[in-house]
Amino acid sequence: MSGREEIEILVVGGGPAGATAALLLARSGIEVCLVERRREYQGKVCGEFVSAEGVAVLRRLGILERLLSRGALPITHTRIHSASGDAFDSTLPRSAGEGGIGISRRLLDEALLADAAAAGARIFRGARLSGLSRVASRWVARVHREGSTATLSARVVLGAGGRNSKVAELAGLAGTLPNVGMGLQNHFLRLSPSDERVNLFLLRGGYAGLAPVEQGRWCLGALLFRSAAANPFTDLTASLATTSGARAILASLGDRLDQGATHPIRIGMRRPTTTGLLLAGDAAGSVDPFSGQGIALALMGGEAAAESILGILRGRESPARLGYRDFLRREVGSRLIVTALLRRILERPSLAHACVSAFRRHPILASRLVGLTRNSGGPFLGPLPRLAARFLLK
Repeated sequence: MSGREEIEILVVGGGPAGATAALLLARSGIEVCLVERRREYQGKVCGEFVSAEGVAVLRRLGILERLLSRGALPITHTRIHSASGDAFDSTLPRSAGEGGIGISRRLLDEALLADAAAAGARIFRGARLSGLSRVASRWVARVHREGSTATLSARVVLGAGGRNSKVAELAGLAGTLPNVGMGLQNHFLRLSPSDERVNLFLLRGGYAGLAPVEQGRWCLGALLFRSAAANPFTDLTASLATTSGARAILASLGDRLDQGATHPIRIGMRRPTTTGLLLAGDAAGSVDPFSGQGIALALMGGEAAAESILGILRGRESPARLGYRDFLRREVGSRLIVTALLRRILERPSLAHACVSAFRRHPILASRLVGLTRNSGGPFLGPLPRLAARFLLK
């Protein structure tokens, strides 16, 4: 990659949103160039759970069965533990006949990128965006890779580089999103078969999720609201050690295989479009990780962004961008309302314990709450605070 080149579509970011959009556009016969900072087979800090809505996208893309054959694991239930040891179980909502899966970002992202390349997209790994400006009717991007710099003039740019999107920054769409903490990830050897369950531990100072993934591993993803330790994994270990439900489960884990961290974790929505440019995935809007919706929203967003870009290329930019904004408001904005309320509860361990206790006593309330994080409980949103208070006071 060097010199100057004119292209139709530049996708910045090869995660689920960017790779999905590139795959769909390439299948439509559109010229696509995707640049991704990570080199081949590098994972990303993530909880590695795909909810049913995202699995339905993978089915539509024709990739789901291949992922299952490579070890992705069905996840049908969740158990949520309070810091004081109480817990409740809930069946996870299904979508279009699909349930959730546990899958590493390494396996998921590589499969999507491989399919995008097979469809005709040009994929450049180890590439970094350093400049982006609007010149006449095109976007001009500077991309560094392997010691050389290329200038790419694109008709449309899709920024899908995550919460700290360089495209959003350079295009003036970054905004100010609140930093809710630090994300951590550990993989452990799994010594027993998967029980198709994801565990969520509500800790003092954060939360952690444990999901089974391929190759006989567990993924332990966590968010710490604050960490004063030089090594944040020390804080995580200490918090888990004081949580009875976590102690029992973590004692059964095998060796730690790897770990990673990312900071800051920003939550909220940005202005997602400007002329000839869209943001997708976490770059456009991200919800709290405890909802388990990050990957699914990225896959759904990649689909919606590809459809919008096709509209732009056909000369219908205004309605295409409007439709995409409506999608984000409906799918991301509604979840943000619910998860913001729940985060306030999680930040107060005594209140979180009271909620877990109430949900254990009233399973219907628990299932409806889980449904709200999946955008499947719309009419229930209005009375949620009043009903929750009623049960908490019993």
